[in-house]
Amino acid sequence: MRRLGIAAVALAFVGCSSDPASPEDLTPRLTSILVSPADVHLTATGQEATLTAAPKDQFGSPMQTITVGWVSDNLPVATVSAAGVVQAGTTSCLATVRAWAQEQNRLIFSNPVLVEVVLPSGTGAAPVSGAGGSCGRSH
Repeated sequence: MRRLGIAAVALAFVGCSSDPASPEDLTPRLTSILVSPADVHLTATGQEATLTAAPKDQFGSPMQTITVGWVSDNLPVATVSAAGVVQAGTTSCLATVRAWAQEQNRLIFSNPVLVEVVLPSGTGAAPVSGAGGSCGRSH
């Protein structure tokens, strides 16, 4: 009887192993989104550039079933569509665009993509203002 008790305790410890190769650790989880190109330069109101997002799991493998959203931090300078198309606005300045996705109650954001919009003078575009090209944005 005593041997059965010891064997049961030993099996309990083996069953609770924190082995990194356990099945729950092999389930792909979204860990990063890489957006390319890394920067965009636009020179006319309405000019467009297409960004591509590549969601990846913890093993670096593509996750093609993940749907990404897009966000711009400076809408007068650049907007971004649900398809990742960046469009120059009516202001010469800088904007940052990111892709994002939600998985299992976690938000994952991509690398920031710098969008520079430099519109020619005389087009009615709002001028770049502020020291260092800050365009009146707070940092």
